[in-house]
Amino acid sequence: MNTELENLYSKTKVRYVIHQRIGSGGEGEVYEVATSGSEKYVAKVYREKITREKAEKLDLMVQAFDEKLQEIAAWPKELVFNSRGEVVGFLMHKIGAYKPIHELFNPSARRKHFPNADWSFLVNTARNVVAAFKTIHSHGFVVGDVNEGNLMVSGSSLVKFIDCDSFQISKDQRMYSCEVGVPMYTPPEMQGLSTFRERPRTTNHDIFGMAVICFQLLFMGRHPFVGVYSGPDTPLEKAIEKHLFAYSRNGSLKGIQPPPDTLPSNSVQIELMGLFEAAFDEPGKIKRPPLSTWFEEFTYLKNHLKTCSREPIHKYFQGLDSCPWCQMENRKGVIFFTSSRVTGFSLKDFNLDEQWRKILNVTPLDEVTLDYSKYPIQNRSVPIEYLFFRMLRVIQKIAAFAIPTIFFFTEIKLFIFAVPVAFIVYHLKLFHSEIEREQQKRANAFNNVKLRWKILEERWNREATNSLFEKKLQELGEVKSKYERLGSEYNRERQQLHARREELQLRQFLSNYFISQHSIPNIGDLRKLTLSSFGIDTAADIEKLRKLKVPGFGGFLEGHLFAWRNAISKRFKFDPTRGIDPEEVNRLDRRFENLRVEYQNKLTSGAEVLTNIKRQIANNRISMKSEIETAGKAYRQAEYDLKWVK
Repeated sequence: MNTELENLYSKTKVRYVIHQRIGSGGEGEVYEVATSGSEKYVAKVYREKITREKAEKLDLMVQAFDEKLQEIAAWPKELVFNSRGEVVGFLMHKIGAYKPIHELFNPSARRKHFPNADWSFLVNTARNVVAAFKTIHSHGFVVGDVNEGNLMVSGSSLVKFIDCDSFQISKDQRMYSCEVGVPMYTPPEMQGLSTFRERPRTTNHDIFGMAVICFQLLFMGRHPFVGVYSGPDTPLEKAIEKHLFAYSRNGSLKGIQPPPDTLPSNSVQIELMGLFEAAFDEPGKIKRPPLSTWFEEFTYLKNHLKTCSREPIHKYFQGLDSCPWCQMENRKGVIFFTSSRVTGFSLKDFNLDEQWRKILNVTPLDEVTLDYSKYPIQNRSVPIEYLFFRMLRVIQKIAAFAIPTIFFFTEIKLFIFAVPVAFIVYHLKLFHSEIEREQQKRANAFNNVKLRWKILEERWNREATNSLFEKKLQELGEVKSKYERLGSEYNRERQQLHARREELQLRQFLSNYFISQHSIPNIGDLRKLTLSSFGIDTAADIEKLRKLKVPGFGGFLEGHLFAWRNAISKRFKFDPTRGIDPEEVNRLDRRFENLRVEYQNKLTSGAEVLTNIKRQIANNRISMKSEIETAGKAYRQAEYDLKWVK
């Protein structure tokens, strides 16, 4: 350590003794310091000489220090000087056992650093993030450089800012700008800038970055602008600039969809999703939703969560019909939270034969086929005007034949002239419009009632036949077959775990190497973020690249990733004396236990479900009876009426 910095001094010449270095950043080092009081402090000491402008900014921050800022930030409490009286840094409270926020929202890191955190923990953290921004803004300051590295989280979901000396500070019409920024948290209107020095930041800019952080908390580290493109891949900065929010309701129109195996966007209330839409879409450039509204919606979500009946660690929005975490685990094998321990998997205490007998005892209704021809018809007279014109039309046709016939027998010389005259008379449409009017009227009436009958018939087939009953019975039969195979499938997979011990040990070994913490050729921060948004966080996840189409990752970049993983794999040593990882066994037991409960519940309620379907079919028949009868009579009568004018 520089001997000149072994001691630091306050403005009033109080001496602080520097202890060990506990952190290092781009501008300076952070040291523990000894003070006379019980509170613990650290000092940030800059490597380079501090400019006059920087010293003024730090002094303004010290003047603004209060308890509210201390609660949510490692805020400068006091300037520190060297022995020559030069400002070299500042004193701040030690924030204790906090972790960077990305270690919470990233599923792989969360299992290591926050193993007991559930979704309610993440929701509450997002709420606290909003509260922290509210405090900064209420003091008239702007964060500016919003990123996953300057927000820390405690084990109780409390949030604190660090690196506050980069914030934009304004006072008395003097502004000390924030000169840095991270592209993945920079709003569209500021993408592509070569420098932030001359561009003032606003609270509206902050809200964009805050919204990205909160989205990542709720959606398992997925960045809102990383998705699957229907057209050419788009770099993240351009996706932000073009407002390509991958989880938007209009995402398909913009040619982008969420990555696979992500939490559905309807997993939060529609009002909160609307805030994300508003923050990320084009109108947000002018005004994004205020922090008070964000705080209200996160508070609402926090207060409207429920616990999954199968897995206590699964918390989800009570507006959903079922647990989305269980769905992803059971259908896709994607596990975002560490499962609670189960006592083992067993098929005991369930009488399958008895439940199936109950199901088969529910018999369907007798099938009823619709037939309009059974309805009676009325002999209704044809209008006299129509009959009169039809008679005239008949006379016209007779006259057409009579003219050449008469001349043939009486004046053969004129016969050749009579034939074309007869042809003209025959084809003259003297009474066509009057006759066609009645025919068209009846044809229209027939077509209308025929269409109405067809619609009712389709509805009847959909709601009043036994098709729903038969479909549900078939589904229950499939559930029964799956349940019967469950025990043998469990034993088979348990044996596979033993056979795969080396593979599983290797995977566990690789899962300790986080992509974000290592230097890999041509894989920078933005590409690492893209990988994380597709669930690729550790060396163990790289195998997913063989199945996933990750935007921007072709054979060249994949080669670097696999080379890095293979280099790590060479350090692995298989231990044949180790048994199966208990977590793998628990995961298998939990999955099969969930399936057992799901199948048993469906079979247990099967008879009741079929009875309800049968009752509903009967009710539908009763409710449709009058309408069917009216439509059938009308159809039959219209068909009969039309026949008489053809």
